[in-house]
Parts: sequence; C-alpha cells; structure tokens
Amino acid sequence: MHVWLSPDIAYVLSKIIYEKILYLIPNNTEHSLNKSSLNDINQKLYESELDSEPLDQELLSIEDIEEPIKINNYTIMNGDTLITVLNQYGINSKDVANLAKQYKNLRNLKIGQYISWESDTEGNLNKFTWEISSKEIRTYKRIDRVTFTENVSNIIGTWKNIILQGYLNDSFINSAYIAGFNANEIESVMQALQWKIDFRKLHTGDQFVALFSREIINNKIEQSRLLAIRLKTRGKDYFAFKAENNKFYDQNGFGVSQSFLKYPLSKNFHVSSIFNMYRLNPITKKISPHRGVDFAVPIGTPVLSVGDGLEIILQLSMEDNI
Repeated sequence: MHVWLSPDIAYVLSKIIYEKILYLIPNNTEHSLNKSSLNDINQKLYESELDSEPLDQELLSIEDIEEPIKINNYTIMNGDTLITVLNQYGINSKDVANLAKQYKNLRNLKIGQYISWESDTEGNLNKFTWEISSKEIRTYKRIDRVTFTENVSNIIGTWKNIILQGYLNDSFINSAYIAGFNANEIESVMQALQWKIDFRKLHTGDQFVALFSREIINNKIEQSRLLAIRLKTRGKDYFAFKAENNKFYDQNGFGVSQSFLKYPLSKNFHVSSIFNMYRLNPITKKISPHRGVDFAVPIGTPVLSVGDGLEIILQLSMEDNI
C-alpha cells in the first residue's frame, strides 16, 4: 500500500527516524558494520521499543502544527471595494460578507488607503487592518465563525512651531515652495491676506516670513496651522496674526478679512459662465438672461457661506426673480 505524506509530516517523520538511528549506532562506528555490530543494533532497537513510546505517539504532535498564515498588503485604487479586493485574493466570501455586514463603515474605503489581512491556507479571514489615515488605524479580528471585533487606534502627533521665510523670485507659489512651504500652507497664507494683497502683482525681491505650527507623525507633516504672516512689498508691510477665534488680525488689531467672501468656495476655480443678461443658453440654444456666476468644480465640492449673518425674511420676489 502506498501512503502519501505531506511535506510537514514527512519532515517530522524523517527527523524522528534519524534521531533513533543515531542513538542505535555506537560512537566512532566505522561505515562497515560486521555481524556482531548488527546484532548489537538489533538488541538496542528491541530495548528502545520496550522503553519508549510507539512511533505513532510521537507523530501525534504533528496534528498540533499550526497552519501557515498568509499576509497580504494592498493599496486601494479607483473602483475597489472590500468585497472585490478580498475575493480576488481568494478570501472566503462568507467571511468577507460577515465582516462587511457587521461593520458598514468598511464601504467607505478611499483611493490611496492601505489595507492588509491575514488568512489561513484555506482562505479563511483571521485579521483585517484598515489604515484610514496616518492618525487612525482600525483592526478587525475574528473571534468565532461569523463574528469580528474592531479596535480603533488613534495616533497623536507632536506639534512643533517653525518659521519659514524667503524672497520672491518667480510667482509667490513657486517662491514659497522653495522656502519650504507645502501646498496647504501656501493656500492658508493666500487666504489670510487675500483682501490686502493681490498675489499676482507682487514683485521680485518682495520678502515674506511665516510662523506655522506643524503636527509631525512618523517624521511627516500631518497638518499645519498658520499662526502669523508678514509680507513686505513695495516697502510696505502686511501682517496677519491668528487669534483664539481662528480669525486673522493685523498689527493694529483690525480684522484682515472683509465681511463677505469674494467667492463661496475654499479655492479659486475656473468661472465657466459669467453674469450675462444676453447669454446663449448652451442647452436650449436660445438667448436668455443668466443672473448668476457658474464655476467649474468637481462633484462634491463644498460651498461656503459668503458671510455671517441672520436671515430675517424669506419671500418670493418677482422683481428680482428670486
């Protein structure tokens, strides 16, 4: 009868047999064994079988060998979902369905997020890790056939103040990059001084210096807050200091922002259609008034209120067409 042994069982079996042979052969035994030596080996083999447990007993420990764990890492791409990613790696579909049903927030995987998981050789999911950001990691572990537990780890960074300064050699954006500003810091400076300075009309040699507070996690900038900015152009200084109410004021304590925002958006987007009483409607191909300004923005772009105030009346006005 032929019996097939898995590699793990064959290895353990060969090791046991090898150790028994070493025990039976006397030290310094030559490669050629005479009849007397063979008799001695047979006698020791007989004694060892009486004194030791059967070979089958030693092989029982093979059943306790842990199955290999497979670890996979993946970065979310466009169109990925929890189910599509894990299914293509052969993970048990029932495990994936149970996990997704128990934690519905896993439907919100975003492009660029990092995930990893552990499974056995049969594709059963044991552990799943979701790095939402560098500040939040969620880990899901199996506790029985259908249930997973969730552990949320929040990472707190270290805040450090930093002063950055430079001179204008090209545009303000390029000069600020050279001085060490990141994109968000450049945007915060331009928003703070947007009512005082036209950044398109700065001149070569203009000087700027800014104080930021940066949160550092794993030697990377997680977020940054503008605390103060000074920009000198044409011999005149412009200041903006951030107060506890998160608003900016100049060196004399006056607010640097106007009562109303210039645009109801956090960034400058392209104007796709201006206010025009005689605009050609692109849909109807007819000339009709366009009492508004259209911006070309991505779907989901937040719209801001242009100012703070109290709405005191709401009514239909035929005169103003509102």
